[in-house]
Amino acid sequence: MGASDLGETAARLSWISPSAASLMALARAPASAWQVIRTDPGAVLLLLRQAPPTLSASSFLPTLLRDASFLEHAQRHLDAPDSVAVDWNDGSVHPIYQAALRYADCAASLAEQSKAIDVNLAWATGLVAPLGWLAMCGIDGGQAAGCLADPTLHENPGETQRRWWGHDQAAIARRLARHWRLPPWLTAIVGHLGLPVETAKGLGADVGLFRLVQLAVALVQKEAAGLALTVGAPIAENATALGLQEFPVRRLELQPTGQEDWSGPATVPLLRELLHLAAENRRLADAPITERLERDMDHLHRILEQQRAGESARLLEQNLATLAEFAAGAGHEINNPLAVISGQAQYLMGHEADPARQRALQTIVAQTQRVHDILTELMQFARPGRPQKRPLELASLIREACVSLGGLADQRRVRLVCPEPEPGSFLHADPRQARTALICLLRNAIEAAPPEGWAGVRVIAPTPDRIDLLVEDSGPGPTPAQRERMFDPFYSGRPAGRGRGLGLPTAWRLARENDGSVYFDDHSEGPTRFVLSLPREIESHDIRLNGHANEVPLAS
Repeated sequence: MGASDLGETAARLSWISPSAASLMALARAPASAWQVIRTDPGAVLLLLRQAPPTLSASSFLPTLLRDASFLEHAQRHLDAPDSVAVDWNDGSVHPIYQAALRYADCAASLAEQSKAIDVNLAWATGLVAPLGWLAMCGIDGGQAAGCLADPTLHENPGETQRRWWGHDQAAIARRLARHWRLPPWLTAIVGHLGLPVETAKGLGADVGLFRLVQLAVALVQKEAAGLALTVGAPIAENATALGLQEFPVRRLELQPTGQEDWSGPATVPLLRELLHLAAENRRLADAPITERLERDMDHLHRILEQQRAGESARLLEQNLATLAEFAAGAGHEINNPLAVISGQAQYLMGHEADPARQRALQTIVAQTQRVHDILTELMQFARPGRPQKRPLELASLIREACVSLGGLADQRRVRLVCPEPEPGSFLHADPRQARTALICLLRNAIEAAPPEGWAGVRVIAPTPDRIDLLVEDSGPGPTPAQRERMFDPFYSGRPAGRGRGLGLPTAWRLARENDGSVYFDDHSEGPTRFVLSLPREIESHDIRLNGHANEVPLAS
């Protein structure tokens, strides 16, 4: 195989296999597996290939070790045709492995001193910093050893490596990083260590970790030969940026190395089955935690919904309080001048013979009456009188509301459907306020229904102490934008001048005054529906409940 073929082959590896001992440690005891696998480049690379795209303050390594998907990832690569298992104790590749361990140990030592980088993460990235060298060890240990022994390596590392392999080690690492889809912060370390940190930052480098690995590699290569990795910043610059004053390189005790037996996974029978069983057991162990997390998420979602609903109610209450102050002042300050204007216009009408001027004066009187009606309606909404609650027959309430709106329904060609409940069903509410609330809702339904459509009232009893009046129509219903504001005072979904926008808010306010509620029932199917829910007169009712929400019997 020629030099150019060696480099290309190394850049296309599917993975560098962990040892069988590392995989068994991951399967048996994930909590303590790091101490076994930390010296295994293949296992550390397998772990880093699952790393998140950006780094956080805490290490992700413990979480990955406990993740069942990590073992499943290992299973998928066991039989990869172009994966390699390396015996790192072999004499030809052992010096390269020793250099990687020195990089890792120095990076961990610097992380301990700086306290800004997770120590285990510093070790892992230092170990795989010479990724091109590690890949070449898997392809041809002899060629890797030959390049390391070449006397020109430290004078011109890139040229020497290209002469031996066809690519320099950084080019191999960059290709592997793209092939393996390593996260950007790790790609910057293995493929761009020779760049200044400002440039590497634009490629996705984590500045602190990138500087730390650069410093660790430079210190090791200052004390020993190392692997002639190119570093893009001087030692003093990185040390100052990391806030380090002293950084001695520890002398590693590399004999024996991390694992005495570097057997590949293929040498262990049933290893695949062991990984599969461990992954399944881990998923089963995580199931209660997942279920608890999902329950907690549901609970938080409900709290957020309640908070949003409460905030909406609070804002509406604030609007009502402001409007009440305005209405009180408006009723006094505007009604008196209106009475004067209306009285003077009527006086002039009695002394005016010109028909045109009489019509003009009649218009003035009519408009002052209109303003007075608006103010009266506004006062009723903003400051309704104290409710005089008493038993209120449900049948008479519905009958009166339908009779009062029969003319409007005929005018708009809308069929009114108002079946009466049986006599004996009673509400506990102020009769005038309950009637006004129901009329507001039913008028809204009639106006929303299309010509030849229908509007009506149905009654159900969802609980023994409440009765719901379902005011429905065959119209298209409010749009999502209208739903956001339909209970706001003076908001009308119709064109300007076609409605005052006080019907729904008035019904809502009067229902609240009587310990009830009004809401839009946003059900997926059926007619448009608003619900007026009011307390039931417990002592007077004779409705039999046999289910969650029973429809009140209708008179035959």
